[in-house]
Amino acid sequence: MKISDLNPKYDKLQQEYGAKELTSIYNGGCTNNPDICFVFMNPTGRNIASDPNWKGRRSPWIGTKNIWKLFYRIGLLDEKIYENIMDKKPQEWD
Repeated sequence: MKISDLNPKYDKLQQEYGAKELTSIYNGGCTNNPDICFVFMNPTGRNIASDPNWKGRRSPWIGTKNIWKLFYRIGLLDEKIYENIMDKKPQEWD
């Protein structure tokens, strides 16, 4: 099984339990031999990538500051990048 085989299941769960106006978000990072794996469920309206009109990368952590805090605390981000992210307002994500 490939990870992309799960996409229809994500869509079904999104339609059944999530906000109908939001788009499912699949993966978002390395899918072949990743060094670390996070599983994110239930994208919210705070995640700009769940908006059907979003044209950028669809990743579960875009626009959700708590995830970036986690990434910083476990050493995946340097302080300058982290501070830039924390200063962003929702409409400033690109």
